[in-house]
Amino acid sequence: MSPITIYHRNTIFSAYKICRSGQIWSNDGYNQANFHEEKFGGGSICGNEITLAFEWSGQQALSPEKWPANPNVLYRAPWDGNKSKLWSLVLFPGTTIGLKLVGFCHVTIPADDEDFKHKHHVLSEMAKLVVGCPTIVVPKAAERNLVSCPQLPKPGLWERLVLSLPNNRVKRDARTSGSLRSWRLHARPLP
Repeated sequence: MSPITIYHRNTIFSAYKICRSGQIWSNDGYNQANFHEEKFGGGSICGNEITLAFEWSGQQALSPEKWPANPNVLYRAPWDGNKSKLWSLVLFPGTTIGLKLVGFCHVTIPADDEDFKHKHHVLSEMAKLVVGCPTIVVPKAAERNLVSCPQLPKPGLWERLVLSLPNNRVKRDARTSGSLRSWRLHARPLP
């Protein structure tokens, strides 16, 4: 069976932690990792800011009769038991093979976001982590590797000097432009 592309929407900071730790899980009842077949699966109503793209090359099955189910199998979980309405693709804790992170896309950060610069910095660090398509696992709770996001670097001497000038017009950044910035970054081109 050839690999399929699946997607996971999240916040930029959570997406960074997935890339850095090499692990993905949710706070849902069984700590399963949730995915979608669409790039905007799950929508943006939960404050999602980025889509992570994965390749799944393992076994696939219909929704399990009993949760949690076996690891290393991608299950198709229908919404509310209606098999015609696919809700999510799930991998259960213990999954160690078959899932590769291949890139990210559809990054949306409002220009007035108070963390605009920090999120942009985290994105540049994420781009370095995605190179080489790392394998991602769905760990059991005791095996989780908790990581933190990088801090925004302090401004260098030159930037501090320029920003300290009176009547400085250089201070205008994306926050004051009043527009919505949509970043589209890829570790490699996505379909």
